[in-house]
Amino acid sequence: MLLLCAAAHGWPHFLLADNCAKGLALVAGGSLPHIMNVIPTQDPSALEVFRHTCDGKCDEALVGHESVPVGTPLALVYSGLMGPDTRTAFVSSQGTLHEGEPCGDEGGSLLTSGWLRHAIWTPTQAGIAQVAVGFAHGNFGTPAVTVSIKTLRIVSSGVLEMNHSTDAAFREDLSSSISSY
Repeated sequence: MLLLCAAAHGWPHFLLADNCAKGLALVAGGSLPHIMNVIPTQDPSALEVFRHTCDGKCDEALVGHESVPVGTPLALVYSGLMGPDTRTAFVSSQGTLHEGEPCGDEGGSLLTSGWLRHAIWTPTQAGIAQVAVGFAHGNFGTPAVTVSIKTLRIVSSGVLEMNHSTDAAFREDLSSSISSY
C-alpha cells in the first residue's frame, strides 16, 4: 500500500518530464498519453471553469465553447473527490497558471503542488486553448490517473463576439443599453 501511495504522490512530476511532454499532450487535443504506464480515464465533470473577479470570488461557470477575452483571469476548479492520497495537477496549452511553471516551448503552463482544489489561469493569446486537471488517488488498483479537459475560445480584448447567450452580465448590459434609448 505504501508503494501505491508513493506512486500517486509522484505522478504529477511525470507530466514535467521531457520538457513537459506529457503535460502538453493532455491539452493537445489528440489521444491521451500513457502516464505511469496507463492511459488516463476521462471525467468531464471534474473540471469547472469560472470567470475570476478582482475580489477573488468566482462568477457563474462558463458553458460550452464560450468566448473569453485575452487577459481575463479564470478559476479552474477541481470538483472531484478529494482524499488524503489525492494529487492534482492543472495544465494549460497557453497562458499563465498563477504560481505554475512554463510547460514546453509553445507557452503552456503547469501547476503541480499536491492537494490543489483550484488554480487561477490567465490566457495570453487569442485562439483555441485547452485547460485540464489531472488527478490520481493512492489506493488498491493504482496507479490510476483521471483527467478532465475543457476547450475555450480566447478572443482579442477588443473583439466583441455575438455568442453571449449564456453570459448574464452581457445580457444585463445589453438590456440597460436598449432601455436607455
